[in-house]
Amino acid sequence: MNTAISFNDVTITFGGNTVVSGVSFDVKADELTVLVGRSGSGKSTLLRAINRLNECFEGCTTTGSIMVQLHDAMVEVNSSRMSPEHLRSRVGMVFQTPNVLPISIERNLLLPQTLVCGASERRAREKMEMVLEDVGLFNEVKDRLNQPAKNLSGGQQQRLCLARTLALEPEILLLDEPTASVDYKSSELIEQLLLQLAKKLPVLVVSHSLKQTKTLADRALLIREGKLAGTWSTSDNTSLDELLYNEF
Repeated sequence: MNTAISFNDVTITFGGNTVVSGVSFDVKADELTVLVGRSGSGKSTLLRAINRLNECFEGCTTTGSIMVQLHDAMVEVNSSRMSPEHLRSRVGMVFQTPNVLPISIERNLLLPQTLVCGASERRAREKMEMVLEDVGLFNEVKDRLNQPAKNLSGGQQQRLCLARTLALEPEILLLDEPTASVDYKSSELIEQLLLQLAKKLPVLVVSHSLKQTKTLADRALLIREGKLAGTWSTSDNTSLDELLYNEF
């Protein structure tokens, strides 16, 4: 199995406070992997480290190695030769709370393609329709593309954010508790979308839901107090419940 992401002895501190300590694991390209654990355990910090978003916080220091597979080669994300902007365009991320731009639905999808990829108007519109179809949103918004994205429901906004990320054709997809801010129906729909997307590209999801982890995970990585506390995969002879016993 190909490795899509590799952590080797990663420690992350903020202002001298250690949040992640000596974590090592691999994410395989053909598995949907879930980082699971209680709130505050360091899951989101690990996820943000992959595309260097922790750098946005003052006083953050990361040691160890984080490698990702881009353009069919494993590269070090913290290399001086790797620009954060390029890295984030290739390693897409969807956050816990929908972060739609304060513009129309269609501009949310067209503008990033133009700015990041230099896509033509025609190509960007073709891609817009494609990704809206992929996330099951096209029929819901096709007659109101010029309306503000903020007018959409929470679940629709989250799917729009997912579509916006997919429009840039990332090689890896990261999601930080993507259903935490949406209703039950939207949550189920997003989970089914992730299962389909995982057939096309590596997907790493942060979750603190036992039910969601059971639904999604080919592999689960239990994070406890900033450390890797255990792993599970569908090929194991044990149940996921055994790994997560007493965690929730």
